[in-house]
Amino acid sequence: MLCPIGQSNEKPPLQAFAKWWEYVTGGTSLSKAFHVIDRFSEDIDITFTEHLGEARRKKLKYNILKPIAEELGMNIRNFDSVESDKNLNHYDFYYESVIHDRVINAIPPYVRLETSLMSYAFPTEERALENYILDALGNDEKALIAAYALGTFPMKVQSLNRTLIDKIFAVCDYYMQGKSQRNARYLYDIYKLSEHIVIDDEFLKLVDEVRNHRIEMGTKIAPSAPFDVDILEVVRKIGDENFYKSDYKETTIKLISDSLNYETVMKHYEELAETIFSHIY
Repeated sequence: MLCPIGQSNEKPPLQAFAKWWEYVTGGTSLSKAFHVIDRFSEDIDITFTEHLGEARRKKLKYNILKPIAEELGMNIRNFDSVESDKNLNHYDFYYESVIHDRVINAIPPYVRLETSLMSYAFPTEERALENYILDALGNDEKALIAAYALGTFPMKVQSLNRTLIDKIFAVCDYYMQGKSQRNARYLYDIYKLSEHIVIDDEFLKLVDEVRNHRIEMGTKIAPSAPFDVDILEVVRKIGDENFYKSDYKETTIKLISDSLNYETVMKHYEELAETIFSHIY
């Protein structure tokens, strides 16, 4: 649950989105479906299984996202500036924060919906999605849960293996693009995710498939994907320069409920990358 609900017939944001999307990926699936991270997911990552042409992209913006915002009583403040023909977009659904400006808040007062049209989900599975309010209520207040549609609901999600691989490459991508702000969270996610992953031949084969898929996305989006990029060298530079250290301490640490520090997650990332890429290349 990411924002206040005004009326009892309104659905929480994620459930309102669910009827339109094929797959949820990223931190949303990790926290709401798999329960493998103890981090607040700042955005909702959405992808599809096929290419969307110009007409369908416009429909996505005007016929789906705009009505969803109206249904939720939220305002997409960057709506007019979003170019629907782009492969990667984000829509910021603003809500009125109950704390206003009384405290310094690491979480901005909007739900960011990111649509990825240049990538598709694989492998996938169906999981039951939950929310923080349901987690807190448990089996109590059944009438309240029903009135506000706070129960679990099914959603197709991307597999943990694929999500881990994407995040490993994303850490390198953002480094090569000089974008550390709000991206150190990937190091935390990778640490938590890898506890549930077995690195075997099947996993290593998927790494190769994902890398080829990311190459198709282009170097503007995935600069670390081409095979002439030495991933292990990039990883070493990230560690030597402490590229994500400041962002981890200023942002990520405020979003997680455990006490994993930067040094722990960065060392783990370096060791994991060495294990994976020294076996493949």
